[in-house]
Amino acid sequence: MHPIIDSNIDITWGDYPSRINLIFTLMAAVAAIYAGYQAKRILDIEMKRDRDIDLLRRQDQANFVSGWTRPALVVFSNMTNFCRPAIEACVQNNSGQCIYDVKISWWISDDVELKSFIDLIPPNEERCRTMPGVLLEKFVGIEGYSESTVDTGQAEEECLTVCDSTRLEICFTDSKNQKWRRDKSGNLELI
Repeated sequence: MHPIIDSNIDITWGDYPSRINLIFTLMAAVAAIYAGYQAKRILDIEMKRDRDIDLLRRQDQANFVSGWTRPALVVFSNMTNFCRPAIEACVQNNSGQCIYDVKISWWISDDVELKSFIDLIPPNEERCRTMPGVLLEKFVGIEGYSESTVDTGQAEEECLTVCDSTRLEICFTDSKNQKWRRDKSGNLELI
C-alpha cells in the first residue's frame, strides 16, 4: 500500500438532508442556466422585431415609389400618321412627400445602358424620361421591333417586346434624407 494513501479514510457525503439540498442546488443551477439561455433567445427575437419595425417605419415613404417602362411614340409630324416606337421610363411617387435626386438606370439585357436624372418628384405625381433614339438601336433584331417608322396604330404593339426586355433601377432620397434603391427586380433597400 502506498504510504500517502490511507485505506482507512472514509469519505462522508453527508446525511440525507444534505444530499437532497445538493440535488436541489444543482437543479437550481441548471434551471438558471436554461432561463438565461431562454432570456437571451427572447431578447434576440425582440431586438430583431424592433429592427424590422424600425426599418418598416423608415421605409414608409420609400414603399410608395415605383418605376416601370412603357411604350412611347416618337412622332415626326402632326401632319402624318407615322412615328417610331420608343420607350419611356416612368417613376411614380405615391407618397405624401417629395422625393429628391432620382437616378434612373436603364438595364437592357443585364447591362446598364443609360442613366437619367430627375431633381424632384412631388407627392402623388409621375415623371417620365424617353429613351434617346441612339439606344433604340440595341433593339434592332428583337422580334416585333421595327427600326423604321410605322403606322401610329402599330407602334405601341411593336414596342411591348422592347419594354419587356428593359428594366429600371431607381435610386432616390426621401424626405428624411435617407437614400434608397429599388433594384431592377423591384426590391427596395436602404443605401
